[in-house]
Amino acid sequence: MPPPTDPSPFHALTRALDAERREERARFAEAAANLSLEALQDRGHALCDLVARDVRGGVGGQRLVIFERSGEGPAVELGATQLRTGAPVQATRRKHREPDDPRGVVSQLSRRAITVAFDADAPDWLDEGHLSLVLLTDDTSAQRVRAGLERAARDDGPLRSVLLAQAPARFDRTLAPSDAALAPDLNPPQRAAVGLALSAQDVALIHGPPGTGKTTVLVEIARLAVARGERVLACAASNAAVDLLAGRIHAQGIRVVRLGNPARVDPALAALTLDAQIEAHDRYRVGRALVREAMQRQAHARKLVARGRAADRFAEARAERQEAARLFREARTHEAIAQRDVLERAQVIAATVTGLDGRALGDARFDRVIMDEATQATEPLAWLAALRAERLILAGDPHQLPPTVISPEASALGLGVSMFERLMGLHGGALRQMLTVQYRMHHAIAAFPSERFYGGLLSPDPAVRDHLLRDLPGVRDEPRTGSPLCFVDTAGTGFEEETPPHGGSACNPGEARLVCQEVQALRDAGASLSQLAVISPYAGQVRLLRALLPFDDLEIDTVDAFQGREKEAVLVSLVRSNADGELGFLGDVRRMNVAMTRARRRLWMVGDSATLARHPFYAALLDAVTARGAYVSAWELGAIE
Repeated sequence: MPPPTDPSPFHALTRALDAERREERARFAEAAANLSLEALQDRGHALCDLVARDVRGGVGGQRLVIFERSGEGPAVELGATQLRTGAPVQATRRKHREPDDPRGVVSQLSRRAITVAFDADAPDWLDEGHLSLVLLTDDTSAQRVRAGLERAARDDGPLRSVLLAQAPARFDRTLAPSDAALAPDLNPPQRAAVGLALSAQDVALIHGPPGTGKTTVLVEIARLAVARGERVLACAASNAAVDLLAGRIHAQGIRVVRLGNPARVDPALAALTLDAQIEAHDRYRVGRALVREAMQRQAHARKLVARGRAADRFAEARAERQEAARLFREARTHEAIAQRDVLERAQVIAATVTGLDGRALGDARFDRVIMDEATQATEPLAWLAALRAERLILAGDPHQLPPTVISPEASALGLGVSMFERLMGLHGGALRQMLTVQYRMHHAIAAFPSERFYGGLLSPDPAVRDHLLRDLPGVRDEPRTGSPLCFVDTAGTGFEEETPPHGGSACNPGEARLVCQEVQALRDAGASLSQLAVISPYAGQVRLLRALLPFDDLEIDTVDAFQGREKEAVLVSLVRSNADGELGFLGDVRRMNVAMTRARRRLWMVGDSATLARHPFYAALLDAVTARGAYVSAWELGAIE
């Protein structure tokens, strides 16, 4: 008999999941019922006026359709959108929207094109133009997470007891690797993190602030675990993080299988996908040959029946159909053997946490499960990883963006607190190793985030401590390229935020003009657009900036989408400027921590101090940039109309 379901905390988490799902469905339903396609596009939930430029085959028999903006000549910008790689979408016609219009998954996204993978053949009307792609909710993932919580509530393993603080975590320090076994370029905190993870008998936490080499540590943990003969599962909440881990682990000479819809996988890693490796297997080729023969026999049977009602022809047709059925069964057996062989030979399986409940893994468990982005994932997602683990390694940073939760009820029930944060609060530093040497930011850029979020513990590696834009080839030495930090204050300029009438994301045209001016100044100084990024907390500002700066090589995106990324110079537009001092989600200062820690050599920010400084965090930020001589009033830039 299975152990009884524990009503706490699993009952509360299940209620939170249901509340979040209700809120998400209600918002999507309201938008679909009340907003036009153009209004949905303004919210980032649709892309309109598209045309299918190309259709090609994809891995696993999928049809890949490449959409661009309608019109003659070169493709135009798609604009800011929440249609990310891996998002479920529906293709529809402007005047003929139907509930059964084809659904697919975004497989690639660039500034001027979006590729969608359809499991079935694309409909004929895709050639008509004036098409739209509409973002859908993903019921499959929600159902998998809820089912995982129910299984976790019934589980009675030792790991569950530790995760619920019903038993102490265990470590066997004799299992920590020797210095000789570790990669020679790891710094002392990284070595300590690898040692903690490999000596953990239940769970360990790797705290990786920005630029501290968290992925390097996770790859080293996987490499040494595999060398010990362990089977490893590497997972994360996002496909991008899983792809990064899978690619880096594969580069170590380790056999990796990447699970998941091929449309959601980086094309550079297509050969690592389960589908691709099955298709390359000898048994699969045998199965495909049997399928072709079976189809020929079915076709022959149809021809025999079509010739007339002679008894001998009917008997022969029946025999042909029976043989075809036998061949199909044999083909499925060969393909199942190919899949089992690919998975059994894998030393590391890589998948998103919501992909762990697919049929491919069955009830498989792993010696060690590594979960990246653990602080961005809700606790129910982390339980999906824990259910597969003998030992669980959670990696993340609770001072960067938290799990996205839109329901107030779900937040009140604790859905916004990750398992990583909860365990850190329960066990203190006993389970955690923090990485403290950062390899990204000039010391002046890193100073304020280090003090406010990491107790002043972050120290720059000597290679990055004083690096500046002017040190890059082709960049001239001038005040702008010789300064790592700048805050442009728009107070008193009249550069106020604007919100679309139907309630879309905010923008600030005045700040956008200043951003354009700064981008041009950096280009004039010799910096290439590929070395720059422009980010903002608001999708509305991103759309405006993309329209004003239509350059292929310049990345412009939201802060949330840019987490985990870096550029030599980053320009941040904070947008909020209003008489009420309303900050919206800028009040969650973890978002600002992400924004400030993307830049390597120059961080440039623009915002309204009269609005921002009512919050103590931003008041302290303004004091810090002023103390460093990095504060500039927009009036001094000569861009005020």
